[in-house]
Amino acid sequence: MDDFAGSDVKGKAVISLQGAPWPLDPAGGVFHPYDRAFGKIVQVTVRGGMLLVYVSEEFDSLVEAPPSAEVGVIREYTKIPLAYLPEFQGKSSMAVCPSLAIIPSAFDKILAKVTGGTYAEWKKRLPTKKFKAQTLNASVEIGIETKPQEGKACNVVAMLPGTDSPLKDEWVVLTAHYDHLGFHEAPPGQDGIYNGADDNASGTAAILEIARRLAEAKPRRSLLIVFTSGEEQGLLGSAIYSVHSLMPSAQVVANIKADMVGRSAGKMFGYATGCDELFSRAAEFGKQKGIEVLADPNPSWRLIHFVDSYHFARLNIPYIDFMTEFHKDYHQPSARYDWILCMKGKSVSYVVRQSSTWTRRGPKGYAHGQAYCKSGRRSRGFGIEDVLGLSRPGRRSTDASGSSGE
Repeated sequence: MDDFAGSDVKGKAVISLQGAPWPLDPAGGVFHPYDRAFGKIVQVTVRGGMLLVYVSEEFDSLVEAPPSAEVGVIREYTKIPLAYLPEFQGKSSMAVCPSLAIIPSAFDKILAKVTGGTYAEWKKRLPTKKFKAQTLNASVEIGIETKPQEGKACNVVAMLPGTDSPLKDEWVVLTAHYDHLGFHEAPPGQDGIYNGADDNASGTAAILEIARRLAEAKPRRSLLIVFTSGEEQGLLGSAIYSVHSLMPSAQVVANIKADMVGRSAGKMFGYATGCDELFSRAAEFGKQKGIEVLADPNPSWRLIHFVDSYHFARLNIPYIDFMTEFHKDYHQPSARYDWILCMKGKSVSYVVRQSSTWTRRGPKGYAHGQAYCKSGRRSRGFGIEDVLGLSRPGRRSTDASGSSGE
């Protein structure tokens, strides 16, 4: 079903209530599907929408007792300053449109009249009949008072030249973001530091060790290691790299990324929509260490829009994004080192390393990533829209500097 069928939301604001025509997961453990905010944001974004107004009674809950993972994560994101890069001309560097979450009483006060019903009336009405998005004779104006600040964060980059001509002119890019959420004021006796042991000290440590080992191997293709900053504030580091890259995108055969790889219980995901060969090889390497590498179970949710690999995929670069799974400590101070499963982490790192080694070795004749995409062609066939529509001016600095508002 597609509630947007026949509707043009390009350049418009969209109002959406929490839920869908199926029972809502009461735990809210997965917060990217269509019935919750993140999934709805993506669906509005890929259709050219400018804003999502998301209405949910869950935000009426106590701060100390969020009723779902979605509420907890969104509340944490509200503490992060909104950041923009000058190169993005006022657009978000993340492939999602702005959103505004409101509670039912706010909906009833501001939007009930123009939409033709209160929140309670719409909640009863929507499940009982087929509904398609409808255009309202109204506009939305949002004012934000903020004091802009400028700051700088840096990507950390290293290069390992290849040994084979002409393959040394082709690059495999390994990435991990090394930032997290900082800290917040906490009551006495409580931890206010967002430790980020899994997200993403685990991925940073894995890529660092993999780079050390690959430096000893001297494979044919060249290797670029990029530790990005500002991922949690909107993919800033990968975004700035994508417009000031160190080599043309046509010379990059693949991006291999590690993010949250420290909590595997024998499984891990390899998000590589359309990049079939990259995924199948990773799955083979996983079997060698007793790790089950799972494909993206819901590619239409477009999790890629929320991670650094997006800024490679939007430039038509094959990618695979390794991660274990979301857990209760995600974006919480409780994400400490003592929860990292080190022995399983070694096996996960092995999968990432072997995938990197295989990609760097060749095979010859597969130029510029052609071997790794669906049907053997490097095309938009792996389904990632460049919703940002940015030009790519070429080689420059990789500093991620910009303005933020608090």
